[in-house]
Amino acid sequence: MAKLVPSLVAISLAVATVAACTTVSPRIELLQTCDRYASTLTALAAAKAHGRLSVPQVDAVDTVRLGLNPICESPPVVDESVAAVLPQVKEGVRQLLLIEAQVEIADDAR
Repeated sequence: MAKLVPSLVAISLAVATVAACTTVSPRIELLQTCDRYASTLTALAAAKAHGRLSVPQVDAVDTVRLGLNPICESPPVVDESVAAVLPQVKEGVRQLLLIEAQVEIADDAR
């Protein structure tokens, strides 16, 4: 349970950060969301290396990566293009955060 609380706090902070980003430009919001994506992906890679991800979770992470890697590695520079991809990036990060929380809940149950 101890690990669950920090995860829920991290998810809440991520959601609050994304919600607070309405005052920044879409490009800055995309860069911040991609940074969160990279951090979450790093944590999930460590979990995978330790055998803590199930096959469906690995598949879900791989699916998100296929969509987000091209965007976050070479983000668009035009605000209209950024606005078009931002919802996809936010949704991908949300999915990864949920997987990260599932892994931590499973760890706490062990």
